[in-house]
Amino acid sequence: MIHNEHFRKADETYEIRHDNNGNSVHVFIKDGEAILFPSAFDLFNYFSTGNQSIERFYLDEDKLDKLYESEFYMYYDLKTVAKTLYIWKEIRDCYLDEDNNFLHIDAWTTEEENDEDGHTIAKIDMRTGEVEYIDERAKTDALAQEIISQNVESILQDLKDLKD
Repeated sequence: MIHNEHFRKADETYEIRHDNNGNSVHVFIKDGEAILFPSAFDLFNYFSTGNQSIERFYLDEDKLDKLYESEFYMYYDLKTVAKTLYIWKEIRDCYLDEDNNFLHIDAWTTEEENDEDGHTIAKIDMRTGEVEYIDERAKTDALAQEIISQNVESILQDLKDLKD
């Protein structure tokens, strides 16, 4: 038997999905975007500290039903399933615009080695770590958010190291 509990506050929802085997996933939903965490501690720590290294993944809210079809709520298994729901098949940080100090995040809809159909979905300011979204879908695509978050975390760490 699968259990579902949720709390609502205006335009935000916090859900706890758990099964009879002690597995659970914690979900924060706002503005059509779901952020999934392996534990309540991770969820609350992320929102209270803004720590970008906290384990999580992103998904469009309308894709949650597909994810919830799973019989068990093991976070890392659900993360694997979520990857099949991504918009893009490959996302890379492959171009640094040194003149303007932006790292370009590019995406492809196929995994072809010679595919030239990739395009920039976001740019990260190397001076501040701020993200400019070129393709709004990147805000809710789990793979895009994973790559963008990793790069922002790395940039912020580099900026911190430069100050020290």
